Amino acid sequence: MDAITIRKKYGNKFFLIGNLDKRELAKGGEAMKKEIDSKVPILKELGGYIPGVDHFQKFKEYAEYLKIFR
Repeated sequence: MDAITIRKKYGNKFFLIGNLDKRELAKGGEAMKKEIDSKVPILKELGGYIPGVDHFQKFKEYAEYLKIFR
């Protein structure tokens, strides 16, 4: 499911978590940033969203990068 499509279609009827491709996040660096940048800013603006992913090795890099969206 695409969280951006769901949010635009249903508004804030749902609270959304995740929807980030862990395969891209696991690559780290620019691939991780591209995945986050393609979803998190829009979903943050629309509200009711927590970026999240299940465990993976690059969690520290992921968490540090997400700080820019506070």
